[in-house]
Amino acid sequence: MLVIAVALMAIIMMVQIVGVSRYVRWLANETVPRVPDARLPRAAVILSLRGADPFLGECLDRLTTQDYPRYEVHVIVDHPTDPALEVVEKWMSVHPDHPLQLSFLRQRSDGAYLKTSAVRQGVETLNPSVEVAVLADADTLVYRGWLRDMVAPLTVAGVGVATGNRWYDPNLCHWGSLVRYIYNAACVVPMYFMRATWGGSLSMRREVFASDFFLDRMLNTPCEDNAIQEAARHTNLQLALQPNVMILNREECTLKSCFGFIRRQLIWTRLYHSSWPQVVALVIGLYLMLSTVFVTTLVTAATGKWLVATVLAVAMMIQWVTSQLLVEWLHRAISRRTASVQDEPYRPITWPTRFRLLLALPVALVVISWAVISATFSQQVCWRGVDYQIIPPDAIRMVNYRPYAQVLQTETDEHSLT
Repeated sequence: MLVIAVALMAIIMMVQIVGVSRYVRWLANETVPRVPDARLPRAAVILSLRGADPFLGECLDRLTTQDYPRYEVHVIVDHPTDPALEVVEKWMSVHPDHPLQLSFLRQRSDGAYLKTSAVRQGVETLNPSVEVAVLADADTLVYRGWLRDMVAPLTVAGVGVATGNRWYDPNLCHWGSLVRYIYNAACVVPMYFMRATWGGSLSMRREVFASDFFLDRMLNTPCEDNAIQEAARHTNLQLALQPNVMILNREECTLKSCFGFIRRQLIWTRLYHSSWPQVVALVIGLYLMLSTVFVTTLVTAATGKWLVATVLAVAMMIQWVTSQLLVEWLHRAISRRTASVQDEPYRPITWPTRFRLLLALPVALVVISWAVISATFSQQVCWRGVDYQIIPPDAIRMVNYRPYAQVLQTETDEHSLT
């Protein structure tokens, strides 16, 4: 038992180290084509909104001041009563020189979630001169060269889709923010190997988004990532990963909202990615193994088997510290990559943050494991007040659409009664 446990932990550490080292090497060495202005195609940024995100005004500021010669910004608001509309209209009144093309979501497919319907509507209305569509989220605080970086990979022959990824600031206060940071750090390397996309920074050529296959698929898909990747394969075009586009998010997060976020992300992965069984096996296997080792350490110490308890405790400590070092390695590597292209440097991990991350690691393992279990058996998922029924193996059905203003009013009423 002792030898098996130590051997398994050693294997897991080696796999983690090899995976992170390959990802870091890719970050350091991957080149992005430099494209002169004359060769940059006309682009359109599509931003779908439901609810007024905390940094929406700053998001609009950054999207409309890109270092890019020919582009437009399309904002699609879910409903005329949506709180986001007030923010957008106020921003437009203050910035008349940066016009946005504002519209409301007209058709909501019951077989897709709301952002997917908004993206479909956005690309359908684009002028034929627009050759590239780029997706952004309301919490995507981009840098000046973001659009140029998102479009550059598409100028390479055979590439139809390009994606960046998100990164979270570890130097935040709430424990939920730390757990979310650890979860995201655990995801970026597998996403690299799985060739997974992130809808917060995703670009695609007209051959992809204007195809009948894409438009039809967007009516029945759990998320836009799936439809976009399938459409790219349908048109024999490849996916490019953009190492420059690691968008930093500084929003705080409670443990409760962190669990909901992780669970929702995992449900989308379950519905559209073929590697879901491997994800479940890896996370649950790691959770069970470390839990067993921890309990065994306590039992053997209580029964006086100090040698066994000491070996297991040292092995767990090495595993714990290794995970911490890998998380910090990723942060430094991503910071180095983005330092030369983005406007704001990432804050380094401070010693107080380092100590809190060490304490947050076991909490993150528990939260992520239970989120995986919940995502595996969930029959329903909620996103911003809208419930979607999960229809195995890979479909969803919207069951109770309500404008977001009504959702907020209901929450306010329920809070006032408690």
